[in-house]
Amino acid sequence: MFLYVNSFQTNLNSFQTNESGCPPIFLYRTLNVLTMYAVIVFWVIGFISTPVPSDSLKVNTILDLKSDAYEILKSKCNGCHQVKNPARVFTLDNMDKFSAVIYKQVFVKKRMPKGKEIKLTDDEYERLRKWLMQHE
Repeated sequence: MFLYVNSFQTNLNSFQTNESGCPPIFLYRTLNVLTMYAVIVFWVIGFISTPVPSDSLKVNTILDLKSDAYEILKSKCNGCHQVKNPARVFTLDNMDKFSAVIYKQVFVKKRMPKGKEIKLTDDEYERLRKWLMQHE
């Protein structure tokens, strides 16, 4: 492409100029069209080579998983635990210690959360399961 541009510049200089000393107008149009095509080509290449983030492609770090799980434990578990089982109120600092018990109560025995009002959604179960799977 560089050689083509250089040869084009040489051809540009060899054209006769009009009375004001400028090359014919079609040369400017040609240069504008070539520039436009170059910009489009580079834009398309950049667009194609840039990965598009997606929720399905999102890579969760351990911290992301833990934060997600903590939000679930805080909203769905801690309200009851503060009253009935204060030793098991979950925090970011102690939740890893209780991971085996959480797994057993939620996924094996299916006892938690108790009551009819507080239920985990399918999404919350999945997010909690992802966090627990890193502890195996």
